[in-house]
Amino acid sequence: MNPCFLDIETTSLYADTGMLVCAVVRKGKRDLTFFVDSPAKEKQVLRRLARHLSTCTQLVTFNGKSFDIPFVVSRSLIVGVVNPIVNFEIHVDLYEESKKLLRFDSNNMAHIARTLGIETQRDIAGNDVPGLYLRYLASGDNSIRASLIDHCTRDVDTLQKLFEKLRPMIFTEG
Repeated sequence: MNPCFLDIETTSLYADTGMLVCAVVRKGKRDLTFFVDSPAKEKQVLRRLARHLSTCTQLVTFNGKSFDIPFVVSRSLIVGVVNPIVNFEIHVDLYEESKKLLRFDSNNMAHIARTLGIETQRDIAGNDVPGLYLRYLASGDNSIRASLIDHCTRDVDTLQKLFEKLRPMIFTEG
């Protein structure tokens, strides 16, 4: 299995009241970054993201079946992207897998990773993203943009390491 890894950052948990801020798709050793520099460019970014996701037959996410993919599809439909639905031969949602395989105090990705000895670096919490994005939109401060992209990329790093740790239990022989 040579999957793509996906993480998104948004201004809300709901696509009808929020929008996409950033997405990172990792294919092999290459990261594709999708950043919405202004609300007017969200449609263009979502179209590019859907096009790249359509080339992934195998996807790994954390809560992607319930959040990332439905959010991307919903926002795409709202802004007028035609046929935003992407189908994957395999979609491993590590949130679902962790709930089945592990019994931890929290099902948060960072908590699971740290508990399993995976080092995580988190300067920004997910709930900081909307405020930071608004500051970026108001100021155009590229250091805020870089911080948001870095946060999303670090989540993909953690996601990939967690996948490698859990992979033998998810895909068993026979």
